[in-house]
Amino acid sequence: MSPAIFMLAENELNSQQLMKQPDLFPLNAYLERKLSRQIFPEVPNAPGVYRFYDKDDELIYVGKSKNLRKRLNSYKRVKTNSAGKKLSALVSKISVITFEVFTTEIEALLEENRLIRTYRPLFNHVNKQIETYYFIRIMALQGGIFFTLSMSAATDLKKGLKKIHLFTDDEGRYSSGFDIISEPSYEKVYGCFKGHVTVRKSFGALLQLLCMQFTGKVNPHCLPHVLTRNLAPLAYFLPVYSVAEVKVLRFIELLDEWFTGQSDEILNLFESMALRTETSFECTYIKDRIEVLQSFYNGTLQKQRLIRNTFVLTADELIKQDELDDFQVKLRAK
Repeated sequence: MSPAIFMLAENELNSQQLMKQPDLFPLNAYLERKLSRQIFPEVPNAPGVYRFYDKDDELIYVGKSKNLRKRLNSYKRVKTNSAGKKLSALVSKISVITFEVFTTEIEALLEENRLIRTYRPLFNHVNKQIETYYFIRIMALQGGIFFTLSMSAATDLKKGLKKIHLFTDDEGRYSSGFDIISEPSYEKVYGCFKGHVTVRKSFGALLQLLCMQFTGKVNPHCLPHVLTRNLAPLAYFLPVYSVAEVKVLRFIELLDEWFTGQSDEILNLFESMALRTETSFECTYIKDRIEVLQSFYNGTLQKQRLIRNTFVLTADELIKQDELDDFQVKLRAK
């Protein structure tokens, strides 16, 4: 069905007549007065996508609903005393409404994602900046494991990270830098992962617990300074010089199972580490990090595994940044 377009009639009251304060504080039921009351009953009770345009024909908001009439009527009834500034500002700028009917809500969701990715409307926030979805890379190098968090799956570490000052020595102190000169014995990229705070916090918790595990120092005060910040570093080298190679390989295997959503067995090792602590503070600190990782595993990693299994992606095939939101929508339809 072609989009139905509602536009302001020339004889409608202009916005200055209807606004007490431009943009932020529209009078009660402003949209109903600005647009003809007769257009709202014409909107069908059906799934669809609606778009709001300003006076310059700029797309400012895209939304979807399983019932277009009910949803658009909610905007029609927006009142100053019950709406926040952002909603009031959005409603005050609407000059043109269009909508498109779809057979199912899933089809509407996919079209909403496409429009938001393409036009990035001013008042949309969710699913808008797909280029900020993260990829995590693990490299096993001579002497340690190198972790990076990046918004690009194609990051060339050997060009961009020849020398990095986030590396630490066995005493947890900064080193003068580390040359990536040897070929990694293991290298794999995982992702993409959505949610800036969730990903950085979970990645940081993982690095903290791995550092404790490999150094044997369970006191959080012994962690390198770079791992004590609120959000994880974008790159970190975990020294494993004194650790048996077989143990390192086992951890890498557990990390792979973890990031691919196959197993959370690595958390059992961290749980065992919590039991060896000497103070309640140390135990609580470790268990708090385990809880963060368990939540990330259940809410993100297992969902990604389900996406891979459902849409038959190979083990090395990454979920692309412009595909993740659509995969999640299609998964709901299964």
